[in-house]
Amino acid sequence: MRLLRKQEEELKTRAYYDSITGLPNELWLREQLSSILTTRQEARVLIMLHVNEFHAIRRTFGNANADDLIRQLADRIRNTLQPTDTLARLQDSTFCVIRHRLEEKHLKSKQQNINEELTRAYFVGSQPVNLTFQLGIIDVSLPDSAENALYRGYLAMQEAIRKGSNQAVFFDDLLEEQIQRDRDLEDALPSALENNEFSLHYQPKVDANGQCCGAEALLRWHHGNQGLISPAIFIPLAERSGFMPKLGAWVINEACAFLGRLREQNNHLPGRLSVNVSPWQLREETLPSTLQSALQATAIPAPQIEIELTESALVDSLVTARKQLQAIRELGVSIAVDDFGTGYSSLAYLQDLPLDVLKIDKQFVDNLDSTRGQQLVEGIINIGTVLDMTVVAEGIEDRTQLSALCALGCQYFQGYLFSKPLPEEAFGEWLRKNLQTPLTTS
Repeated sequence: MRLLRKQEEELKTRAYYDSITGLPNELWLREQLSSILTTRQEARVLIMLHVNEFHAIRRTFGNANADDLIRQLADRIRNTLQPTDTLARLQDSTFCVIRHRLEEKHLKSKQQNINEELTRAYFVGSQPVNLTFQLGIIDVSLPDSAENALYRGYLAMQEAIRKGSNQAVFFDDLLEEQIQRDRDLEDALPSALENNEFSLHYQPKVDANGQCCGAEALLRWHHGNQGLISPAIFIPLAERSGFMPKLGAWVINEACAFLGRLREQNNHLPGRLSVNVSPWQLREETLPSTLQSALQATAIPAPQIEIELTESALVDSLVTARKQLQAIRELGVSIAVDDFGTGYSSLAYLQDLPLDVLKIDKQFVDNLDSTRGQQLVEGIINIGTVLDMTVVAEGIEDRTQLSALCALGCQYFQGYLFSKPLPEEAFGEWLRKNLQTPLTTS
């Protein structure tokens, strides 16, 4: 009988508690929330806490060290709690706190205290590791179900993730309206593609002599009722809805078709036309064949096309990326890393993957007026040089930035100083003029 009871307790522990931290899990939390909501207990708030880019940390340091970081984090969160608060671990990088409701001004103060406690350095052995977070906060005092309360918590947390590191979002009527607008845009994506509401604009790249040496194709959406929709809005919606592979394939085909139209007009783009590829496309085994089909259909030589991938896309799918990129490189298509240095940077993947171009992100260009900023950019340029990669600085808006980059050894540039992204016809005109009279970069 004792053995049966012990086994029963063990099964209950496994069912309701997280094995790494010993904290209650999502099943336990749902039951606790149901009890709070059905018995109309004192008003509470639910705080969802997400660890940013934890999958990359797990991949870098290994499962044992990542689990130890999770235990360190759980201890830190416990230190911020009141005796009446409840803490649970829901997923690998997501925790949830249920606490008695505070006035908003006190809640924000408490949130600040939590941020200060949680953002101090963590350690893997003697190596410090910095973690960043997003918080989603909701009121669970209203009549509701546990499922809906957690769903609203996840929505608030996702909005905080969208805003960036160490952000907190309160779920309110405005957020609910924004979520509904996003859903409407998601639903409109397939018909927008069918109705030719998408187009490509082209931003030139130039060399140190002001001569065009390529361009980047940038996706635009002119909604039938709402006008221009920012890519910062519709790209994440296309990715999370699963529509990005189809939309990305259209971009590749349209970019190749554009080069074909330039050729028919006896207009020639020097260098390569780059197209952005999302993490979702990189996970699709059909990406190399999509590129090959587009090149064959338009008779465009593969060296005229370049794909751009963000650093996070490469790190998130390293094993898949290696296979896909090798197949793309074998086609003759070049591969660029966009936004280098803004994510979980590692020289290992730069050496391990078949990459050709390193793009310096605008945020580094904007900090060139400081010694630290110049050192960071110089470091990126040196990395590209050592790895035999072409380095392109983007987001250049004035000649001071351009001069600083030239002095540091950068040779290729992109930004509003030279041209904003242009629709097809306007870009064709810009290109003709530039081929006749290059821009002055000195």
